[in-house]
Amino acid sequence: MLGDEGRLPFVDAIFDRVLLVHALEETHAAAALLREIWRVMAPEGRLVAIVANRWSFWAQSDATPFGHGRPYSRTQLSGLLTDAMFEPVASARALYAPPSAWSPFVGAADAFERVGELLWPAQGGVLLMEAVKRLYASTARSEGRVLLAKAPARAREP
Repeated sequence: MLGDEGRLPFVDAIFDRVLLVHALEETHAAAALLREIWRVMAPEGRLVAIVANRWSFWAQSDATPFGHGRPYSRTQLSGLLTDAMFEPVASARALYAPPSAWSPFVGAADAFERVGELLWPAQGGVLLMEAVKRLYASTARSEGRVLLAKAPARAREP
């Protein structure tokens, strides 16, 4: 869907699954976008975010689509999702072939994918992260806060 990322044209809690493909790299307000996604997702709904991996060769090259926008590391994406009240539950990387149109590289793409994950796992071109919408998620701002329960009233001693 294309539209205003700060005001999605959907009612609250309508979607069980949301797939964000390269949306977080291109937005100027990632937190606002994720807040709006949270609004339209049903409780325990699942979000899959696909972003350019900050540590990849793809993000380092201006000649690729991943060289534009804001790439993320796994830690940065996890923190962003956690702050938006999503709980990251799984992550992976993909696209290990180097960014090249040279035909031997293109022909060996399957081999790069199999070997890349073993030999240079941090170099995958894209980062995929799955997260679950939590109604009562801990965020960076809530860390360290302690919920104090009201102590039971003591009976007066005679």
